[in-house]
Amino acid sequence: RKILEMHNGMITASNTSRGFHMRFTFPKNDSEYRIAKINELLGHYLSFTAEAMDLGRCSIMMIDDISGNLTIRHAIGVSDEIIRKTETRIGERISGKVVHETRPLLIEDIEKAPEIARKNLPQYNTRSFLCLPITVNGKAAGVLNLSDKLSGKSFTGTDLHLASAIARRISQTIEKVRKNDLRGEDYTSTIKSM
Repeated sequence: RKILEMHNGMITASNTSRGFHMRFTFPKNDSEYRIAKINELLGHYLSFTAEAMDLGRCSIMMIDDISGNLTIRHAIGVSDEIIRKTETRIGERISGKVVHETRPLLIEDIEKAPEIARKNLPQYNTRSFLCLPITVNGKAAGVLNLSDKLSGKSFTGTDLHLASAIARRISQTIEKVRKNDLRGEDYTSTIKSM
């Protein structure tokens, strides 16, 4: 651990259906260090959100710097194959529209929502979902996708309010890391606060 800290390295761990995975990352420069910290924080935020909102499925998608499309950075309840293959253009599909319009979307029943007008996909246990934009410095940067409440109930305005506060916090944290304002004890206390 001391070697990791000396070199601004990180340990990330995930528990998947295929086993427990640990990754050791040693960034080459400050930019890579910030990207690694953001990715670690996104994972913590997603775990916190899933627990706080009692979710079986959720993800954070961010705009990829190279392709300009949304890709899944972290997910819970989503297969590794879907995580690898999912790439959404801005303005297309639900998450692409939410990031394009930078407005949250609350759907109580996808099969009855005129703006969606489609059958529920078989991988989802419920018909209700929330999709919220993540903005950084006033610009769209990604989305927070929430679905499959373990209770089986639909999302409500109260859920939207809570999820919006979490999405704002994610946005603010990314801004701080990019400005290099979140290091050392501030970084540690941010993770412990979740």
